[in-house]
Amino acid sequence: MDSEIITLLTLENSQAAYFLKGHLDSSGIESFLSFVEGTTSEVMKKKQGIKVKVRENDVEEAIRIILEITGKYGKLEDQQAHYFRRILVPVDFTDTAVKASQLAIGLAENLHGEIRLLHVYDDPLIKDHRIKKTSTFEKYQEEKLLQIEDECQQRIVVFTKQLKEKIDPERFTRAKIHFSMSIGLMESEIIHVCDRYKPEVIVLGIGRGDGRINHLTENLAVKVAGHVKIPLLVVPEETEIWRVDHIKVLYATDFLDSDFTSFRKLLGLMAPFNVEFSCIHVENEDDNTLKVQKMHELQEVIDRDYGNYSIKLRLIKNEDMINGIMEFVEKENIHIISFTNPRRSMIYRLLSPNNLKRMILESKVPMFIFHT
Repeated sequence: MDSEIITLLTLENSQAAYFLKGHLDSSGIESFLSFVEGTTSEVMKKKQGIKVKVRENDVEEAIRIILEITGKYGKLEDQQAHYFRRILVPVDFTDTAVKASQLAIGLAENLHGEIRLLHVYDDPLIKDHRIKKTSTFEKYQEEKLLQIEDECQQRIVVFTKQLKEKIDPERFTRAKIHFSMSIGLMESEIIHVCDRYKPEVIVLGIGRGDGRINHLTENLAVKVAGHVKIPLLVVPEETEIWRVDHIKVLYATDFLDSDFTSFRKLLGLMAPFNVEFSCIHVENEDDNTLKVQKMHELQEVIDRDYGNYSIKLRLIKNEDMINGIMEFVEKENIHIISFTNPRRSMIYRLLSPNNLKRMILESKVPMFIFHT
């Protein structure tokens, strides 16, 4: 039976925590990094920071390693900070959350990034009317939250094992991952964490739901897409994890200048990978002479300015834009769909709640959603 998970110490910055975790891992000591978000930490009167946790039977050896490190390198908090591109991954401990975390690790490896896995749990007192706000209320509240935090920690341990089973152990050891816990509703907490943590990408795994409040579903993805301005990678339940050495990306476009503002962001995120881009426009009119002319003009610009990338423009005839995209994905074995939301364009309609929900329900590949 596994021993209890113990908080070894709390560090103020993630770089110091990753530095210590690397030394613990290389010594064969399994460690976990966790962060308790604002509201929860305030209720529990806990200091915010990255908590370094180990199993109880490893505490003595872990302390010896800390003393050895500080003797050799000085205080942990004094370690030189490095910039990591931040990736936020909301998780509900389902198989889809495991897939989303796998993709996030692949992004982080190539983008020199760190990953914050965010789990949001329900307020245990919201339906509990047995205790009013008496002198014992705060103590009761704190005990309930401590109980939930302990249960969450155990689920994190299990989730970590599932991730390790899916990827190479060395890749997992190298990955800069820490867990974050918060109380409330997933939608609002994602927005709040984005304001504080300021990630460059959100990776959101979507399942079909089982009625739980904070389960990750297509409805949540639609709400998050409508509120955040950060690139959002939606990972459907049916996603098959592909190789990261060659990725085929579809970019839906109306050939507008504003489209290519987001396309440049996409290029920046995908630059470390070997990527083949297909920029497609779905047209429902027979007379598309102007679109063809615009496409050829843009192809010349792309060939001139982005010659290092494999980028081809395609014009597709289909009465239904979403059907046109999905048929192209199936035919060309596309790994990622991406699009943006320039106003007054056909592509803008993809981000309407009904269309976006339909896209998520019908797609078997991840979708990158950008905002201009």
